[in-house]
Formats: sequence, structure tokens, C-alpha cells
Amino acid sequence: MGLDTSRDRTLWRDRALLELNVAVLHSYEKAGVTMMDHHASAHAFDKFEALENQAGRGVTLFHKDHWQDIELTPAYRAQPDAWKEDDGWRH
Repeated sequence: MGLDTSRDRTLWRDRALLELNVAVLHSYEKAGVTMMDHHASAHAFDKFEALENQAGRGVTLFHKDHWQDIELTPAYRAQPDAWKEDDGWRH
């Protein structure tokens, strides 16, 4: 590929990885197999979020500023190991 691998600053690994992704997407498409790239996935999630909001169901995740930080219930929560608890009733 003619990449300058003499130092990391040339970003040769990034260029190689990009070309590998392009090749994989191309070969999947040629074989008639659908594979979603990360840009299409992000757009699909944005559409999902908009549809959920229109239906009155807010999407609750942590990495967007406009999403509320809420805790939904019922929820799975970590709890202490039962066999390590001092119940007091055994004494």
C-alpha cells in the first residue's frame, strides 16, 4: 500500500485499518450480505431515538448531554453476597 511505517505519527495503522474496512464492506456487499458500518449505525440510532421521543418514550443513555440521568425500575442492581452478610439472627 506504500504506507510510511517509519513512525506512528504518519497514522499508517489507521490508513491500513480503513482500507481493511472498505475491503470487508465491499466483499460483503458483493456477496449480497448486509453489514452495517458505524456511520449507518449512528444514523439508525438517531432515527430510533426520534421515533421513541415521538411515541413519548425517552431514550435514557449516559453519553448525550440532553438525555436525563434517571434510574428506571424494576432494575437489576448489585447487592452484597448473601453468604457474606452478617444477618445477626444466627447469634
